[in-house]
Amino acid sequence: MEYNDPFDFKDNQKTPSMNVLKDLIPYLKKQKFLLFLTMISLLCATLASTIVPLLLKKAIDVYIIPKDFNGLLSIGGYALLLILFTYVFNFVGVYYSMLVSQKIVLQLRQDIYFKLLTLSNAFIGKTPLGVLITRTTNDTEKLSEMMSDGAVQLINDIILLMVTLVFLFTTNFMLSVYSLILTPIVIWAIVFFSNILRKSYDLARNKLTQLNINLQENLSGVSIITVFNRQKYNENKFNTISKDYGKAVYRALKQHTYFNQIINICGFLSRITVVVAGSIMIINGTSTIGTLTAFLFWVGYFYRPLRDIGERFNILQDAASSMGKIGSILHNQNVIPDLAKPLEKKLVLNGSIDFKNVVFSYIPDKIILNNVSFHIEPGQSIALVGPTGAGKSTIMNILLRLFDISGGSVFLDDKNLLDIPLNDLRSNMSIVLQDVFIFKGTVKENITLGRTDISDNRIIEASKYLNAHEFITKLPKGYDTLLSSEGSNLSHGQKQMVSFVRALVHNPQILLLDEATSSVDTYTEKMIQDGIEKLMHGRTSIAIAHRLSTITSCDCIFVIDKGNIVEKGSHNELLRIKGFYYDLYTTQFQGDL
Repeated sequence: MEYNDPFDFKDNQKTPSMNVLKDLIPYLKKQKFLLFLTMISLLCATLASTIVPLLLKKAIDVYIIPKDFNGLLSIGGYALLLILFTYVFNFVGVYYSMLVSQKIVLQLRQDIYFKLLTLSNAFIGKTPLGVLITRTTNDTEKLSEMMSDGAVQLINDIILLMVTLVFLFTTNFMLSVYSLILTPIVIWAIVFFSNILRKSYDLARNKLTQLNINLQENLSGVSIITVFNRQKYNENKFNTISKDYGKAVYRALKQHTYFNQIINICGFLSRITVVVAGSIMIINGTSTIGTLTAFLFWVGYFYRPLRDIGERFNILQDAASSMGKIGSILHNQNVIPDLAKPLEKKLVLNGSIDFKNVVFSYIPDKIILNNVSFHIEPGQSIALVGPTGAGKSTIMNILLRLFDISGGSVFLDDKNLLDIPLNDLRSNMSIVLQDVFIFKGTVKENITLGRTDISDNRIIEASKYLNAHEFITKLPKGYDTLLSSEGSNLSHGQKQMVSFVRALVHNPQILLLDEATSSVDTYTEKMIQDGIEKLMHGRTSIAIAHRLSTITSCDCIFVIDKGNIVEKGSHNELLRIKGFYYDLYTTQFQGDL
């Protein structure tokens, strides 16, 4: 089964086959009882509504014309009861259909979210965030619409159409022929407009995806937009995309209006035909006033599902397109494979690391690491230095298995990296990044990251240990202070210190520092440098550093250039040989002296 690219929003993309809706079957099976109640309720409502005109026919012909008041009261009571049943069953059917759709969409959104968390960084990194948000929100809403107002109602419309035809032809065959004389035009309109409307709604949805992507980019880069005075340019670009979306929606709605008007006109002309033909039949004695009245109701019942069938079909097409895009995420195999069976006992590493002829490339024909080999003893501190793009961060990403190597092997404590469950692997590691991500929540929640086994005392001790306790206690509510999204109410140095406390309380055996102090001021760096040394003590640590203070304190320095370790040794050893590191030091680190 083929699925659309999750971020393919080209106007000419193909609409996927309805087969993609098969992915909904497991979700529907979980709600089969509610689906059964929905179908039974709507069926009862349909049958009850179509019987009412038959009672009205009998009331006119048998009781009103002969002036039988008692009989009229009796059949009127039955009619009112059927009308009441119609509304009750219709309410129950609609209620359960909406309940089913929301339950399924809730589960589907959860599955998409958890799937996104398992996908590799390579996939997430190349996919616009606005696209992923659209898949999780807008596209799932299309499926919700399909289930609550599409598939179930389509079945109900087909039942109503068939039951109405039975009543029409069993009541008066010739009058039925006259009343349905415009049906070929209606069928043509359904076939003609269904294809046009599908393309129009596809275009509108694709324009909405572009709008979401542009909006997300603008909000994320608002500071750059402001600094470089790009407000007017970005405003014009957003307005252009917004207008394109508005035009696409207007076009779809206009075509939908044309379709509805054709059906309405055919329905109106059919009623006129019924009135004219029925009146002639009444005069000729081949029909009755009651029959004519019932036919006017049934003709309305007949054209309503015909009009709705075209709309329901478009909803199904829309849902199929959305499911195709969602399926491209749910069936995406671009994941980091984990062990099928976890270890019986949680693995605790000592911290030794071995890279053996490791080869890695993000894309074919572009080698990032080329036969890299090295050994790190438990508790040893290593610094990685080298120019941008040399492969420093890649080594950390490989250790965390954010990416898998293309060749060679990696061992931790003589255990192959691929044989260690991801949960055990990452629970033995902590990473501190230059760009610290702060979640919307309290300081404490940002430190524990949801772990309930980390006590308040442990958090406070770690904060004091890393010189963060003082600034945290000065916040309005201390550790319970609510931080805004991305920590905008903290300075960069404060966010860095929170990230160090976060790393310490998780008590890793292997500590990864990715340029962790490169963006803090000198005073803040001095405060946390002491904490870093304490944090690194007794742990294997690998640091990518752009500052001299981090390098000189490490046991060994690996100098990386173009995916190879070209030099390694202590700071003084590397300076003495006056090689690549010496040149790098004299140009990049000399200013720190």
